[in-house]
Amino acid sequence: MIGYNYLAGHTSATWPGVPWQSPRKTSDQLLQPLAGSPHLPDNSSLPIASDFTFLSSGISWAPHGAHGLVYGPGYADPATFGSEGGNVAYLDGSVQWQHQSYMHKYSADQGGGYFAYW
Repeated sequence: MIGYNYLAGHTSATWPGVPWQSPRKTSDQLLQPLAGSPHLPDNSSLPIASDFTFLSSGISWAPHGAHGLVYGPGYADPATFGSEGGNVAYLDGSVQWQHQSYMHKYSADQGGGYFAYW
């Protein structure tokens, strides 16, 4: 399975009108350089994409178990079904491996049924 989380452009740490959810990451807002500016205007260490470690009510999965893709029951912590972590891409163009124990859970939709880790 190939998938990713697109993390750029979030404007608040929670979904509007859904305060009970786990936090969403607030990220860079402007990915284009300002006119005449040789650099991006936001913090270059902000994550903009990550591997698709995903939780829902029916199933959970992670792309990087000991032998590849691993599955677990709905809303299971990825570490409990064998996730070892994932890649995170940053605004500066770098990509870094993040061990599962250092990844955080974020709400991935407005309805509250889906979560992702990075």
